Amino acid sequence: MVVLCQWQTVIPIIIIAFITMNDILPSHGLYTDVTNSVGLTTQHVQLHAFGDFNSDNSVDLFSLDESNKQLSVLLWDHQALKFINGKAEIEMDSDQYITAVIPGDYDADGNLDVLIAYQSTSSTKNAQGQLPTYMKLYWGNSIKFTEDINFEDKLWDQPLVLDLNGDLIPDIFEANFDSGYRYFWIANDKRNFTKQSMESFTVNNKPALNPIRIPNSNAYVDLNQDHFADLFITTTLPNNDKEFRFEIWQNKDGKFAQDTVLSMPTAKVSVVGQTSFTDFDGDGIQDQVLPVCLDSYCKSSQIYIYSLKKWHLVFDNFVINGKNFGFVSDSYSNNPRKSVPITLRIGDYNLDGFPDAIAVLENKDSGTRNVSTFLFTNVPCFDSKKCHSYSRIFSVNVNSMFTEINDTAVTATFYDLYGDGILDILVNSFSKDTNKFSLHAFKNDFAGDATFLKVTVIGGYCPSAKNSKLCGVNLPSCTLQYQTVQASGEIIRGSVTQLSQTAYTALQLPFIVFGLGQTPNFVDYLSVSLPRNSAQKREHTWSSIIPNSQLIVIPQPPAVPKKWPYKLLLTPSKLVLLTALILIGICFVISAIIGILHWKEKKMDEKEKRENSHRFHFDAM
Repeated sequence: MVVLCQWQTVIPIIIIAFITMNDILPSHGLYTDVTNSVGLTTQHVQLHAFGDFNSDNSVDLFSLDESNKQLSVLLWDHQALKFINGKAEIEMDSDQYITAVIPGDYDADGNLDVLIAYQSTSSTKNAQGQLPTYMKLYWGNSIKFTEDINFEDKLWDQPLVLDLNGDLIPDIFEANFDSGYRYFWIANDKRNFTKQSMESFTVNNKPALNPIRIPNSNAYVDLNQDHFADLFITTTLPNNDKEFRFEIWQNKDGKFAQDTVLSMPTAKVSVVGQTSFTDFDGDGIQDQVLPVCLDSYCKSSQIYIYSLKKWHLVFDNFVINGKNFGFVSDSYSNNPRKSVPITLRIGDYNLDGFPDAIAVLENKDSGTRNVSTFLFTNVPCFDSKKCHSYSRIFSVNVNSMFTEINDTAVTATFYDLYGDGILDILVNSFSKDTNKFSLHAFKNDFAGDATFLKVTVIGGYCPSAKNSKLCGVNLPSCTLQYQTVQASGEIIRGSVTQLSQTAYTALQLPFIVFGLGQTPNFVDYLSVSLPRNSAQKREHTWSSIIPNSQLIVIPQPPAVPKKWPYKLLLTPSKLVLLTALILIGICFVISAIIGILHWKEKKMDEKEKRENSHRFHFDAM
């Protein structure tokens, strides 16, 4: 006899298994210090950027030394599961120091190059006491950096790298140091850059332009849910550099039209942090996240979200474990070059479908320097006094204080150490005693019942030495959107623009991790869009994607989305394995029961036959 577990039986069992797993597994992960095991104990560096430098499909670290004069690359060895020193290095002149590191494939040869923004102590300051910024571009060959090119202009501030025309080659947005004139450097595959004014890309040819704010948090990000990146520029008023504005330029068929100019959320703001972007409430529209301080020392700190065309206060209670914390203001900057402004870095660490954040906070009650790293969890809001007419708020995870770090934390960010789709954490700290930086790694021991979808969009340009249909490196400005249904029936959407910001140690990852929450279902759809350079929409949508998978997308050829190749990699989780064990166990029990019943029925048949053989048949007489 053959026993079959039919789909009519299996599907309800799967759903029950997913629901009951919530009682079996803890819902929040803890973090384990793995600094030594991943080879970072002796690395006294400043983390500045991420990228796959040696084309092995692992994300490497671009870092600077204590003096900001030397750049090096730490390569991730996916066999040893640790970082090793690469051969690629850049050494600046004695009067120069690096302010920004922006990896990208600037010549479409499939190798990761690096754009360096730097300043020189021998330069002349302007009337505001600011030094000009310069740029150099170093070509990479997956082993080391070769020759470089210098850009002739003096820049107002650190650049925004973006794919302006959607040709899969990064371009550059900047403003002139002397005039404030905004322009783009348009790259091609011949290692040439063409300088074009921003006016040539605007609908109204001569818009009124305010000075770009220093430090800027400019971005190329989709802000109106049309799936295509728009230009976001942080500015100040011409005669008052303390009055900040946020310009939003919508991309209309490859041209920019100034759509909105936002003011600060409150007039009481004294210190303004960097704007980040995330789909905070899961409605498929990316929102602005803005940390601010109401005093110069950030004793009174707040976090705002710009969503639904208004500002919402989503966090202002910085009393943690009975101590008063706040953001680290510029006045208390721990970086020798003061190049790390207040920043919330975004990532869904608990995979519930709503992006969280990580930030560095200072204990304002302490008489000595006491700076630590905390996780801000995105949670639903049910208290009308705290919600401020918004559905979600931040809540500090009081168990996320990383006490293993004895030095003063400077920056913290998310990183997928083991490529399993679960976001771990990297923290940079600085010791005044040794005058050295340290880099710490914390593994996310997440064991919850949530799933994820990890997506990497790469350029598809292959190095000549590599014969592969799926190759390429960091690709900025493409927009990703997804939709799924959780076990509760709630529809969750998400939207992210990959590598939307590059200035002031943005530390954005060259991939996207969408938390899917507790879902027994497929992802309904995933859309990938390239920036517009004309009226043509360049977008492709995939449907019915398996959760806990990693999707690599190559938008080649850019003009023919239906031909874009992709590769799907499955990542079995503990939940999947436990569900499989439960299914096997249930099938075994059912088979055993049926087998026992079949055995009993067979015995009864044999008994009945024996009785019939001894029965007297009168009809035979």
